[in-house]
Amino acid sequence: IHGGMTVLPIMMLPFTQVQMENLAAYQAGAVLPHMFTGANLSYGSGSFPLIIAMLLFAKSKANRSITKLAGIPSFFGVDEPAYFGLPMILNPIFFIPWVVLTPAIAVFGTYALEAAKLIPYASGASAGSFVPFFIVDLVSYGWRGVAWGILLVVLCVIVYIPFVKVYDKQKCKEEAMIEAEEIAAKNAGEKKAASNS
Repeated sequence: IHGGMTVLPIMMLPFTQVQMENLAAYQAGAVLPHMFTGANLSYGSGSFPLIIAMLLFAKSKANRSITKLAGIPSFFGVDEPAYFGLPMILNPIFFIPWVVLTPAIAVFGTYALEAAKLIPYASGASAGSFVPFFIVDLVSYGWRGVAWGILLVVLCVIVYIPFVKVYDKQKCKEEAMIEAEEIAAKNAGEKKAASNS
């Protein structure tokens, strides 16, 4: 089940009207009337900060190869290679940063900056799907939104680092065990072949 698609219709019920009102005001060059529009700054797709943290800190061969493959799709909003390749889905290690911490920073951080007038309210305009996060932020929030979006990516990467290290340590142990078993099997095969000859 795609969580975002499941809850999106429910979330849009209270927010579609205020987004349309903000968009109309934006198009007219007027002051945007609504701060709470159900929108928040984008920090990329759900996997993007994790992939950056993995590329910086992972030592496991599997983690490094998957994140290299998933990096470009994630940059353009396609998460499935990371979601299922790492995996992120049903992975208890990534539950707290992925489901709780990074969305909370994005939502509450964005609203706090809007309340402090450091970034404008969301315009209601949309950049569409499968575009890099900074374009989404530029269309919705202007250049100050882009600056906050980049800072948000950095903050989310920092949040992921300890979780990445825990997960990567597990994967390195698994890979070492598999490698040891393969070496043992190879040695046993060579001994058997030598004894038969």
